[in-house]
Amino acid sequence: MSGTKLGRLKARVEGDWWVFRYELESGVERELGRVSMDRVAGDARKSAVMSLFADMVGDLIEEITGARVEFDTPTPAPANERAGRA
Repeated sequence: MSGTKLGRLKARVEGDWWVFRYELESGVERELGRVSMDRVAGDARKSAVMSLFADMVGDLIEEITGARVEFDTPTPAPANERAGRA
């Protein structure tokens, strides 16, 4: 599965929540979960939550495909998806 892009894990601030979604290359998007922003204050906690969601998505993809997904370094959302606190 090396080099094959299946989709992307997205973390967006929506009001008082940090919402995690996975978007397939086809455009289909599903919410995975949300965490209250006051629970992820600080870089260490944010990193831990992001790693948790990446691991969960990796587990799901591995169960389905038999291959472990590798996530790229997080990058800012495209400009058309950035709107601050929704």
